Amino acid sequence: MHMEIGIIVAAQSKQDARDRAEDVELSRLFDYVQEYGQPVPLHSKNGKARMQKYMDYNRENFLYNLATLKEALSKCTDEQLFQLETYPGCDFGTDTFRWACHNLGQRGGTNCWLYDENGAELPYPDKIKELVKQKLKKGVSFYVIPVNVHY
Repeated sequence: MHMEIGIIVAAQSKQDARDRAEDVELSRLFDYVQEYGQPVPLHSKNGKARMQKYMDYNRENFLYNLATLKEALSKCTDEQLFQLETYPGCDFGTDTFRWACHNLGQRGGTNCWLYDENGAELPYPDKIKELVKQKLKKGVSFYVIPVNVHY
């Protein structure tokens, strides 16, 4: 399956940004990279929209798994969840509960749509603020590059 992720890099130009994005080691998270898109400045209208799209995917994934856990905890006993028993009328006692636990704890791979130039996950907005704050002193621009990956 394919998904589009974004990589935020600090660079001197669009070409430099693309080169930096292509250097990010994604093979530990995905099977392979199919295609790199065009870099856009992070603080431009298009760059902010791209970043927000990826962050919205992160949030949607997080909230979906959190809702699954909350519902399972409200309907099943601890023992049912531990034994993977099914609760009448639902499947939370099956692997659904443990899968949601796993996904909620994972911040990379298919559970994250935004990364930095070191391949580190940017799962929530404050991580982006930290990244930009660390590099602002260096006087570089930030770019977001879409990447189509296979998992």
